[in-house]
Amino acid sequence: MPVVMLPAYNEEQDLPELLKALFEKQSGFLTPLQVVLVDDGSSDSTIEVAEAFKDHLQLEILKHPVNQGLGAALNTGIKHILKNYQGIMVIMDSDNTHDPCHIPELEKAIQSGYDLAIASRFVKGAQVIGVPFYRRILSNGASWLLRLSFPYKGVKDYSSGFRAYSIKRLKDALKSRGLDEFKLSRGFESMLELLLILRAAGLNATEVPLVLRYDLKQGESKMPVFTTVFRYLKLIARGKAFGR
Repeated sequence: MPVVMLPAYNEEQDLPELLKALFEKQSGFLTPLQVVLVDDGSSDSTIEVAEAFKDHLQLEILKHPVNQGLGAALNTGIKHILKNYQGIMVIMDSDNTHDPCHIPELEKAIQSGYDLAIASRFVKGAQVIGVPFYRRILSNGASWLLRLSFPYKGVKDYSSGFRAYSIKRLKDALKSRGLDEFKLSRGFESMLELLLILRAAGLNATEVPLVLRYDLKQGESKMPVFTTVFRYLKLIARGKAFGR
């Protein structure tokens, strides 16, 4: 059973369309779908929007009393899922830029023997729609730099927020760090940090093409672009910690 984890912060505008898409497309998934939404201290009606879908989806809501950042939401969701579920975990953004139609492709990749599958912007068949030009340039540059700094067989997209994991293999990888004490950095660099931890642990990875629909996003971006780039550079500088 795939478990879909949605970290969310003030997504009242975009979350309804994503949850609707998950409901409408779940019949095409290989096995029944479970959704775990981690609300990171939203000040809008994100939780109320999610609650309204409980009659349509197997939906569990975890709540942070105050906003703590994407990394904290990932910490909460990952620990909860590793302790309570088996099979496959999918993490995707809550802003309706990721289409759930990619979940079966990711699920098949894990079932074929990969530990990690990434919905990637940098493989044949991928499309990026509606992303500002300067952000595309930064993403391409970051991908090139990270491939040079941390070669990871099968991986080109180091910062994609849309990934599937073997729960068993992820749990094994994090045990050496102490699952209860495991803690990712606060910001958007946490997705890169998690990837580098799994690279150092030897998890095998593959990618499937992502159609990124930034044009469907209605709410404002939560990512501080240049701050995130700076934090990526700090992670690169800490290369030895990730087995470079």
